Amino acid sequence: MSAKNEPLRKLIRAARKVHAPTPAPSDLMAPFGFSARVAARWAAARAESNWAAHWERLCWWGASASVAVCLFTFVNQSLQPEPNPFDVLIEVQADAVDLM
Repeated sequence: MSAKNEPLRKLIRAARKVHAPTPAPSDLMAPFGFSARVAARWAAARAESNWAAHWERLCWWGASASVAVCLFTFVNQSLQPEPNPFDVLIEVQADAVDLM
């Protein structure tokens, strides 16, 4: 047996003796009925609304309404044709003639 292979053989022998750790089943799964308790607590908290929940809902409605108004204004402005500078001069001269 060569001296070069001896450390490798010791390592392989030690690796054969080690067993892979298995995770405990209690660590992987939630206890029985846990999801039902969480859902029940969430439903009970929704029923007990306070002034902060109403204020938050009002703020979300206001924010969405302001976004809708901004989008409508942007679309409306972009759909209108850009005025020609010469048309503006003609309109100004026509207004000046009407004043006399």
